[in-house]
Amino acid sequence: MPARHRRRGVHRGAWGSALALLVAASALIAWSASRDPADPGATATTSAPPSTATTTSVAVTTTAPAPATTAPPRARIQNPFTTPAARAFLAGVTGNLTAGVYDLTSHVTYLYRPGIPEYTASLVKIDILATLLHEAQVAGHPLSARQQRFATSMIEASSNPAASVLWAQAGGRDAVAAFDQAVGMTQTIPSWTWGAIATTPRDQLRLLRVITQPNALLGPAARAYEGSLMAQVVGFERFGVGWGVRAGAVVEMKDGWYHEPRVGWQVNSAGLVREGARAYLVAMMINRGPSEGADMTTLTTLAHLIDQGLRP
Repeated sequence: MPARHRRRGVHRGAWGSALALLVAASALIAWSASRDPADPGATATTSAPPSTATTTSVAVTTTAPAPATTAPPRARIQNPFTTPAARAFLAGVTGNLTAGVYDLTSHVTYLYRPGIPEYTASLVKIDILATLLHEAQVAGHPLSARQQRFATSMIEASSNPAASVLWAQAGGRDAVAAFDQAVGMTQTIPSWTWGAIATTPRDQLRLLRVITQPNALLGPAARAYEGSLMAQVVGFERFGVGWGVRAGAVVEMKDGWYHEPRVGWQVNSAGLVREGARAYLVAMMINRGPSEGADMTTLTTLAHLIDQGLRP
């Protein structure tokens, strides 16, 4: 782990009561299997060793049928959260950890402790840029040179001032919330300040799918642009997805972390991993852990175990 660059403070707003309601509702999700109304496939939930005092569950959702093919069947991929190595690791994790993986080949979503909302921190900068790109696409013009400079600084170096400028130019809370609704991010709580948005790994996977896969909200040029910035995040902003995969893999990612008085360190990592014909999306979030460094190590280790677990 390289020397870490301490996250500059992010904006926070008053949303505690809304989050409390969502947490209460999420407890029901973590106790039972459910069908995701936005995903047509069946959902099954199996128990896994608890990593915290809260209930632990692992959900598997087929989000779309695999296309018909005459090629030989692929080797079965195990749920990356239930491999022996992952179970042993997760059983010893201290903190409020939740995570999700979407396999871009099998169209299967794997969720660890689903439905638990946590602060976005700088992870929301992916959302801010996607909203701005969508607005530019609808208006029929590209981002200005100034906006592109801010976007580069916001994604690659996680500049908070740049994020605040682009957040305002995109239209702030209402504009980002409208875009999130169009994406289908039903577990994300809007905020008047970008650092105080609450979300879940499931919703972050939905956002990543819009950024990386063909869809009506972002065209090929917009997706390629945001992906190119996420592929060039500077070293001091990389842990988790950026450090947890094998050498040679293509990684488009964004991390975020800051100290929140109510939950301690909020540490997040999300992105795309592509290695040959194998590709997947991952989103991981943790708070109430022992320390900033320990939480970063937790996400980095989990990212590596996910990568191993998704190998046939």
